[in-house]
Amino acid sequence: MLTFTGNIVILVLVMAASLIFTLAMNRLWPVARRYSESDQVGWQLSVLGTTYAVTLGFMLYTVWGEFKAAELNIELEANALRDIYRLAQGLPHDRAVIEQLTVAYATEVVDRDWPEMARGKTPEESHEANEHLWKALLSAVIEKPMEIAAQDHALSELTLLTQHRRTRLLQNHYEIPGIFWCVLLVG
Repeated sequence: MLTFTGNIVILVLVMAASLIFTLAMNRLWPVARRYSESDQVGWQLSVLGTTYAVTLGFMLYTVWGEFKAAELNIELEANALRDIYRLAQGLPHDRAVIEQLTVAYATEVVDRDWPEMARGKTPEESHEANEHLWKALLSAVIEKPMEIAAQDHALSELTLLTQHRRTRLLQNHYEIPGIFWCVLLVG
């Protein structure tokens, strides 16, 4: 993933390259000569331009869809973690431990996972925090029927949390296929 500065540099380089190409074409193929040949070339350029626009539109739609899916997955992961924290109230003997582990998980994700994912790496710290949550919930002391329900719901939310974490890590490695980059840059 590029930084904002990297994106600006690429934008400036592409614009400069297109201006240099335009100047070179004006020198090699003067405008006056182009008008006389435009009847032969115009319809071909129209077809190519339309094809390029449609391809560009599909690429934009795909990237935007992937972005929104990743954004939704992050929200679902956070919601599952919040629900586990709240359900810990139904487990009085293990409440403090589970609440502490949920805060530790959130801290690992924010402080370590996101920076590592920005560098293109796969983070492992939140996996360990997730494993500790599993161990704490599976070994919770159960004395009342209400605690069974709280544990069951917390385990369901922890399953969702684990799934959303895995999806987040997979979505971090999503890239536009090379053929699309080629079409985009050559177009």
